[in-house]
Amino acid sequence: MINPAKKHPPTQRFDHSITIAHSLYICKTIAHTLAESKQKKRKLKHKLTDKYRLVLLNEKTFEERFSFKLSRLNVFLLGGIFSGILIAGTILLIAFTPIKVYIPGYSSSKLKREVNQL
Repeated sequence: MINPAKKHPPTQRFDHSITIAHSLYICKTIAHTLAESKQKKRKLKHKLTDKYRLVLLNEKTFEERFSFKLSRLNVFLLGGIFSGILIAGTILLIAFTPIKVYIPGYSSSKLKREVNQL
């Protein structure tokens, strides 16, 4: 039977205190890392949503021709939409016009019929 009056050896108590101190250090490190990542996300969000002004001026008279208020997010979205429309237009142009004959590896329908008849 275990004697409750018997104390643990000092080495065991020392090991536990190191473990607790080590776990507290790990918790502080994790909390610090999470705080840094939140700050980076905020920085990125502010960078994307900050407004910038694009102004086109006449070089000789310095007359303002156009002025736009943009954010980086707007520019990325407009660039993505423009790229998507350009890609879709190119695919449609190639698929529904005779340009597709000039694509390497693509054979004409006349040649396919001739091969099938053989």
